[in-house]
Amino acid sequence: MGKRFAVMGAVAFVTSLVLSGITQGAAAGLSPAVAGLILVLVIASGIGFDVVGVATTTASEKPFHALASDRVAGATQAVRLLRRRDLVATVTNDVIGDILGTIGGAMGATLALQLSLWLAEHPWPLPGPRPERVLLSILVVACTAALTVGGKAGLKRVAIHRSHEIVFAVGRAMAVLERWLGRPLLLERGRSARRKGRRALRRLQP
Repeated sequence: MGKRFAVMGAVAFVTSLVLSGITQGAAAGLSPAVAGLILVLVIASGIGFDVVGVATTTASEKPFHALASDRVAGATQAVRLLRRRDLVATVTNDVIGDILGTIGGAMGATLALQLSLWLAEHPWPLPGPRPERVLLSILVVACTAALTVGGKAGLKRVAIHRSHEIVFAVGRAMAVLERWLGRPLLLERGRSARRKGRRALRRLQP
């Protein structure tokens, strides 16, 4: 357990460092409108990973076995996803999802600052008095939290009831990625798993 905690902590640190550097660096020199669009994309990505994690924990393997025996693209990958569902849920929900949520909050604060600076140089475009900077920051952060929490809560029901379709879609995406990489992903551990991995690799080869 301690080793897993250390590994996940290290992965979270490196991932957040890279993603935060990319998103904050990209948003810093842009207009508030474009920075707001990047913020929405970050929030949507976090919600998407959360949906994948929930769908993986609730879906069943059985519907994919017949598809895998018929060599339907993505079915074998879907089975592998579900057999490693604990790892998939940890990465999608607890690592990437939480990191994107944290980055979204930081970007919301950055966007509030950008809006304040922009409004200081431009006239207020709406009727009524110009809002205070503190109020503007509170509103932006509150909207960011509402979109994040509301989106995850609203789509969780969809993830549960459409879990097989979601897992199958991720499996098809994995199949494309495996063909591009030339190696299978999310293999099980052990000798039999290595044999399955070699068979999967042979199927990927033309």
